Amino acid sequence: MQHECNTDITIAKYFPYIKPKYVTQEGTTVLYIRYNYDRFKRTLISTGYNIKPEYWDAKKRWIKRACPQYEEIDSCLIRITSKLGKILTYAKDNNLDPTVDFVLLELEKDREYDLRSHRIDIFDALERYIIEKAPSVSKDQIKDYRTLRKHLIAFKEYSSQPLSFHNLNLTFYNEFMDYLFYKAEKPNGTKGLLTNSAGKIIRLLKGFVNFQIVKGSIPPIDLRCFKVVEEETDDPLAELNKRIFKSANRFVVNVVYILKDCKCTYFPEYSGKQSYCIFSIISHYHELIA
Repeated sequence: MQHECNTDITIAKYFPYIKPKYVTQEGTTVLYIRYNYDRFKRTLISTGYNIKPEYWDAKKRWIKRACPQYEEIDSCLIRITSKLGKILTYAKDNNLDPTVDFVLLELEKDREYDLRSHRIDIFDALERYIIEKAPSVSKDQIKDYRTLRKHLIAFKEYSSQPLSFHNLNLTFYNEFMDYLFYKAEKPNGTKGLLTNSAGKIIRLLKGFVNFQIVKGSIPPIDLRCFKVVEEETDDPLAELNKRIFKSANRFVVNVVYILKDCKCTYFPEYSGKQSYCIFSIISHYHELIA
């Protein structure tokens, strides 16, 4: 049984595979899952099972029912091929190149999750994180983390996938940002956060997740697609001050460069070229902040 996935970057294929000519003294051969990234790059993923070649259906590329361990091996093949399918779907959804190294790393990360006796609940972890942070940060910051938790809880009903550390991907980010911009409820009861407020929520979420990674609570997660947007502000006066501050910086830099060009390092009396240059920059500065 061959599986094929077009990721827009390459057409990857994966299927169970044996090497019938490589038989041990016991008459068995290793059962693999073969992953073909392309015609030249491929790898063999061991299933942990050895079978006799006569129990292998070369046409169907699957274990025969006559095999004494059929149920166990059949379940293993389904589990591994399903994982590969999810990994390639994840790569496609997030515009990632499913190279051999990428697939092997994702399989290892998935194995780490499976080895845990209890999966870590993102909401429980966030609550513990808030409690741990309380003694060392301000009350306002704790309030911000409570707001993050509130939005994540509300987002559960809006998300197309279960909310967990394992699902913090580009699909989550896009849906969560859509929720923050159009569905999230503000303290005054209106819907939709401004860009700066949404960016703050993402920044807090990234800080929380990175803390869990550093602690070793969860495997590494690639958060590069989680952009902290900052195009607007909740405070129009703050935005005006920000604009004036940038303009003032440009004004000072221009003055320094022109005075340097005029070989003048202080402001005694201005005449000629120096006077004209300063007047021009001051006029330009007033145009910038007008």
